[in-house]
Amino acid sequence: MSYNITAKGVSPTTSKAEIKKYFSFCGKVKSVAIDEETHTATVTFANLEAVRTALLIADGQIGDSKVSIEVDDATLKKLDEPRATETVESDSKTQDEKKPSTADSNDDAADGARTPESISQELKPRAAILAEMLSNGYVLSDKVLERAIDYDKEHGITAKFTNYLTDLDKKYHVVDKAQATDQAYGITARLQKYWEDALNTSYGRKIREYYSEAAKEASDIHAEARRLADLKEQELAKQAEEKKDKITEVTDEKTEKA
Repeated sequence: MSYNITAKGVSPTTSKAEIKKYFSFCGKVKSVAIDEETHTATVTFANLEAVRTALLIADGQIGDSKVSIEVDDATLKKLDEPRATETVESDSKTQDEKKPSTADSNDDAADGARTPESISQELKPRAAILAEMLSNGYVLSDKVLERAIDYDKEHGITAKFTNYLTDLDKKYHVVDKAQATDQAYGITARLQKYWEDALNTSYGRKIREYYSEAAKEASDIHAEARRLADLKEQELAKQAEEKKDKITEVTDEKTEKA
């Protein structure tokens, strides 16, 4: 199914790609349509949980403008329905049908593709999602952060997320091919592998704990966002240094041949 929201107050200079990137933190975005006359954007999600997250970040800033969010009648009706079956559980089934593989987190945020090691945004604690957004430079008020924390607590999102990981561990028993052993990954190892793959960095282990623990206040989310940003900066610096060393090595080889 598809679920629509309308972002109002979109700046004329904001592109469709920017809007999709912003809302992809909420979950898989199927399409984005911009109405230049009314300065609105209709965002279509594949999952209702993504809509719930989008409503939590209402009044956030996209580009140089602050936007408000409204939900169409059909989606609003779905939101009002009792959660007979938790979305996390139904998504878990969908995830389980996929083969384990790795994926870059930025690509995932752009197209919503997920695998057991590449965990969907819809399954993550909302506070964790907001930390990711802050680390990517988006502006969110403490009021929005506190709203996410309250949501996680009210709906037991963190516990459900941990249970989801536990279920994956039981069902997949992923084998470490590099070591050619039959030892299955534990939850800690799975989280570490996810972050090392998703962020393409060896620093994944330093932040995995945040995603299995509940944030208590807005400062926790800010602190995690700062750590995420620092880790990215360190990785970029490392990549730049490696590139510099490679160029130096090639130059030295040419000099020797000359």
